[in-house]
Amino acid sequence: MKGGDVVEQASGGEESRFRVMAVQRYQTATFSQGAYPLVEWTVGREFRWVKPYVQLTNLTNTKYEEIAGVAMPGRGWWGDGSSVEG
Repeated sequence: MKGGDVVEQASGGEESRFRVMAVQRYQTATFSQGAYPLVEWTVGREFRWVKPYVQLTNLTNTKYEEIAGVAMPGRGWWGDGSSVEG
């Protein structure tokens, strides 16, 4: 896997991470998919007792398989409001 992260943090506790990867995870003698792009973006902010964030995944909506015959999800998002130890 080759790629890079761009991480920006602001003084108010905001954080943004943009990740671009060229991935080739699955290859056997009978199946080879070749490299494919994956792009993710995560934004969040730390408050006193909670650190909510949202992650946007597979922004390019790349069709790929990590296991032969099992398609991975396309574009999506998810988030959380994890508690912070204080």
